[in-house]
Amino acid sequence: MKLERKLIDLPASKSKNHRRKLIEVPDNLLAWLKPHDRKSGSVKPNRKLQWVMEQAADKAGIVWTPNVLRHSFCNYAVAAKGFTWTSLQADHSERMLREHYREVVSAEDAQRYWEIRPV
Repeated sequence: MKLERKLIDLPASKSKNHRRKLIEVPDNLLAWLKPHDRKSGSVKPNRKLQWVMEQAADKAGIVWTPNVLRHSFCNYAVAAKGFTWTSLQADHSERMLREHYREVVSAEDAQRYWEIRPV
């Protein structure tokens, strides 16, 4: 991570299409990641954390699917930041984003999403 520059440097070996990506870190994500900042290594949750997240979703009545966080990101990013920015961050084509993520959430809900911070 390059949090001092608000970037995540994803090496080609870790990306789905085997290309290096520089991902912008929005302010709310920075607040979540800053306590875990380190020079290298995985920030992937361990299995227990994944289980806790699934249990919390179940209690909240939310259907937890393998790509729920990625889909949520795309929905709220398109609504708040537009197709071009989301395309660069999610590594999707703008065409695909228009087909699947256009008008899924309101601008007001998107604004609330980008304001979620740890307590």
